[in-house]
Amino acid sequence: MHWLFKQSESDIERIEHNIARWLSLRDYVHNLGDFVFASQSGGYNCLLKLLDNNLIKSNDNIHKHLHAALVGANNQKVALDSPWKFQYLMRETEKLIEKEIALSNREIRKIKLGK
Repeated sequence: MHWLFKQSESDIERIEHNIARWLSLRDYVHNLGDFVFASQSGGYNCLLKLLDNNLIKSNDNIHKHLHAALVGANNQKVALDSPWKFQYLMRETEKLIEKEIALSNREIRKIKLGK
């Protein structure tokens, strides 16, 4: 049974690492929502880089939401044309990231209770 405890400890470490990545991403998205008012083209370019992040690519829901902030209706660039809407979409993305963090925390609790 000792190997089972080692396996669950490594799972906990992996999940905690992912939570730290989600928290970092949440802060970046929050700052990006504010940054777009200072520099619309800079916000647009940062969003392009953000969409290449592997953590974003692994979650379809968040990727779709961020892509909607990249190109809006009628192929408009939301960051350049409507910074208020862009900031709103970033706030909504923050909420989705919070849900992912909550799911990860729930998974950690489930592993710890399983011991």
